[in-house]
Amino acid sequence: MLRRGLATLLALVCLAQAADAQTRPARLPIPRTLAVHLKADAGQGSDIPDVEVEEIRAAVTMERKDLNGDGVPELFVEGTRFCGTNCERWIYRQLGVGGYSLLYHDWGTGETVLPERAHGWPLITEYTHMSCCEGGTHLYRFDGRHYAWRSSVEQATRDDGTDSIIYRVALTPSRAERPRSLVLDPAHAGGGLLVSARYDLCARGSAASCGVPVLLLQSARLPAGRVCVDVHAMDGNRWEYKPPPGPGWCGVTAPAGGPRGEPQRVLELRPSPRDWTALGFGESLEMRGPGLPGELSLDGRVALGAFVSHLDEVYTLPPSPR
Repeated sequence: MLRRGLATLLALVCLAQAADAQTRPARLPIPRTLAVHLKADAGQGSDIPDVEVEEIRAAVTMERKDLNGDGVPELFVEGTRFCGTNCERWIYRQLGVGGYSLLYHDWGTGETVLPERAHGWPLITEYTHMSCCEGGTHLYRFDGRHYAWRSSVEQATRDDGTDSIIYRVALTPSRAERPRSLVLDPAHAGGGLLVSARYDLCARGSAASCGVPVLLLQSARLPAGRVCVDVHAMDGNRWEYKPPPGPGWCGVTAPAGGPRGEPQRVLELRPSPRDWTALGFGESLEMRGPGLPGELSLDGRVALGAFVSHLDEVYTLPPSPR
């Protein structure tokens, strides 16, 4: 199902990119009033707040494209001179003379407008270039006010020319039988270990329905019965973290089917908010215990980091201690 859905998404992206290349409008300087809005709207990590309005105007470019088909073009702004391969990007809706509403903000190589629509506005993807052979595709959906993140898929091209998924993290739609969930699909973490995660968001108006983030470790090497995990996260020689003793890193394994149907076991853990922060920011991450590999692979750490970065948007996490 995941591969079929990803193939459909990538096919839509390719078709949209081809159509967009044929109708791409000219890049223009931005009005001063928009530069003022841009400076006010720029978030943490942006270069925009550190420069004056006229410097912003000299450093960004703009395109006009009508997204929702109402005859009034939206303003696609790119931080052309603030970036290399991945540029900071914004989409604004013009509300009148000197008035603007921010619809979208991200970093990447460029937005792709998809045929599918929500609330009358098309879905958008942004591709982030990571290296010669790796990059991520991020999907955004209009929620009635602005474009909200919905999923990220990072892929790598292997030496044999085939593509493989490093991780997929997504915010599932709400359904009558279950709330919306932030989900990390199983990702390879080395030593035969798969890591995945899930957080069920509160149902609207019902605090009692709030869940806690769950970490799942799956491997054919996990033993039956109770297993406790010793975790150690590090960032060079400057910072390290070991969770205090507690029930969050212990559980009882249960049978599970592996990727090819082989028998495996899965261990469900409930790390504390501080533990999740460490999982997301550790440059080196070890998980030791029966059947566990010790140091996790880079792919496993990247997958957990992607989940934690979006978990921080819907669940209260302490700041990174780094």
